[in-house]
Amino acid sequence: MAMNRWVRGQRKRGLSEEGISSRLGALKVFTNKFVYKHLEATVSDLLGKVERIAPPEKPMPALTAEEQERLLDCYNRYTFEDVRNKALIAVFLASGLRLSEVLSIQMSIYDKVSGEVRVTKRAPSGVR
Repeated sequence: MAMNRWVRGQRKRGLSEEGISSRLGALKVFTNKFVYKHLEATVSDLLGKVERIAPPEKPMPALTAEEQERLLDCYNRYTFEDVRNKALIAVFLASGLRLSEVLSIQMSIYDKVSGEVRVTKRAPSGVR
């Protein structure tokens, strides 16, 4: 009940859902780890039954087709650097891969007939 009032007050003050969610998460951790477990000031976790707030997902900002074209047009010289950089940017735009993923692409996984590159997801470190 008190937490619902607190959340309403935070919203009334105009704070973002992300900020409220972050603060609530910090309060839950503080009451559990410090007040309940470390200090042993309570017999149970005070906020254990309080649900976390899931902030709404924000759409990823994306370049328009015109902006993508203008970006690629910046690399208009036939130097090694411009050709390389234009290729890297084109792969980023077409695939959504991270820099490390683009840089780790080997020519052996490039299909010269279809022009496709097969990228497989690696298991997290420590998982076998």
